[in-house]
Formats: sequence, structure tokens, C-alpha cells
Amino acid sequence: MVELPEINKKLPHKIDKETTLISIKYENNKILSVYELASQGVNREFLEKIEPAIKKQECDDDMKKKFLDVDIDFLNRYQNSMGGVIYEILVNSSICSKI
Repeated sequence: MVELPEINKKLPHKIDKETTLISIKYENNKILSVYELASQGVNREFLEKIEPAIKKQECDDDMKKKFLDVDIDFLNRYQNSMGGVIYEILVNSSICSKI
């Protein structure tokens, strides 16, 4: 994971009008991506609804599959502008095998 410091130098990175990627870390055998949500319109209920699509997208990503194949999980943490965690989505090989 030597690339992470270089990636983090380029952050924050605006993903869309509501979502900004704040940091990427590797801890406890997980790649943790922290996103900040710009408005209250993107809340826990909304993220629960789109969770299956996010998981499918990550499971279908060829680069992420390589990590999943060696039991490295992905954890997407969504937080508000104050740093409070709104929702987390875990993607691992077990989840991907069911999609």
C-alpha cells in the first residue's frame, strides 16, 4: 500500500456535486475510503437504498477484485461536514460471491 501517501496528496477529490473523497487508508486488512457528503439530502436512508449498486460496482471492478481475492476488504465511510459518520458500506469477497 505504498501508493496511499501519494494518492492522499491529491485529496480531497470531488466525486460528484454531493460527494468528496477525503482520504484513503489501509488498516486492519481493509482499504478505508472516507467520503464527505455535502448536503443533508444524502442521508443514511438514501445510502441504504443505493448500497446494493455500490457493492455491485465495487465487486465488478477488476482492480478491486485483485485485492478481494487476497482477502483485503473495502470499507466506504460516509461522513458529514463535521466528520460524523453517517453510514459505512463494507465490500469483501464473501459479499461479492453472493452478487
